[in-house]
Amino acid sequence: MIEHTFERRDHVTSAPLVDALPFRTGLSLRDLQRTPVDDLETLLGVRLLPPVLRYDPDRDRPSLSSHDAAWLDLCETTTAHHPHAPALATGWPDRWSVTYRNDEGEHAESVREVDPVDLIDADPMRNSTWHAHSRARAGLHHMSSTDRLHWHESLFERELLVALDFDKGLDDVTSQPFTLTWHDGTAWKKHTPDFAAVIHGEMWIINVRPAPLVKPQLLANAAATRAVCALRGWQEALVVGYAQPALTVLKTIGAARRTADPYTLGDQMLDLLDQQGPTRFGDLVAATEAPLLARAVLQRLIWDREATVDLNRLLTDETTVSLTPEVDA
Repeated sequence: MIEHTFERRDHVTSAPLVDALPFRTGLSLRDLQRTPVDDLETLLGVRLLPPVLRYDPDRDRPSLSSHDAAWLDLCETTTAHHPHAPALATGWPDRWSVTYRNDEGEHAESVREVDPVDLIDADPMRNSTWHAHSRARAGLHHMSSTDRLHWHESLFERELLVALDFDKGLDDVTSQPFTLTWHDGTAWKKHTPDFAAVIHGEMWIINVRPAPLVKPQLLANAAATRAVCALRGWQEALVVGYAQPALTVLKTIGAARRTADPYTLGDQMLDLLDQQGPTRFGDLVAATEAPLLARAVLQRLIWDREATVDLNRLLTDETTVSLTPEVDA
């Protein structure tokens, strides 16, 4: 299923193409599939933006071993905001401020003085709710690395949590950690980044938006965030997409990351890999006494980096599974 984004007047909404268009047009799916995009836009009175998720099965991709993949390997980022750096007046670090919330209430501090620990421990600045007609799918996502539920305001944001969860260097993450009040040289602006994370001991401030929905104001806000990060020695990123099929494979194995293994099927498969070397996924699970459970257990072993696959190839019975190479101390 291809997901397109529809834009009409001053609002944007996202919906699966095969679900939305037949209802809106009264045409059959067969007719819609044969209708040029320009004609669909005229018929619907909307603008069809490029697909948010794209996957070309014939594209030649370099190998991406799951055991050493990092979150940035799974995300598409942009530097489009770099040329939008704001004019920085003398003393700006003391005038720009961040506002964050915790159990004690709301706090405002200058960007020079704020403690990053307070930002990582902060509560989300926005409290969204989900309802039947909501255009975004907000919710809570459980992360195995933190063993907590984390808030996301859209499914696109949830994908980032999946990618971060798989990164072995992730220490902590928080959603909508603060609101930045900054000056663009003309007027004061406010921006709430989507996530703050500590990865390999470094502070990251991350904004997330599908590439077709990146607008000038977000670029300006991301550029201001970048200035703050440069001042404080933090890292920043603007995520505009996800690598396919890598993210799909990651979500597949991640669904089984909490699978119990009462029959030690995992040990059996790891022993087979040790004896036989790289082996087809289907052959590994078929060699156990409970192949159905073994499938989930093997996915968990890949998530836990005890076994490894190429994330740039769809996960099937033909996928080659290998033992994760041992790292010399």
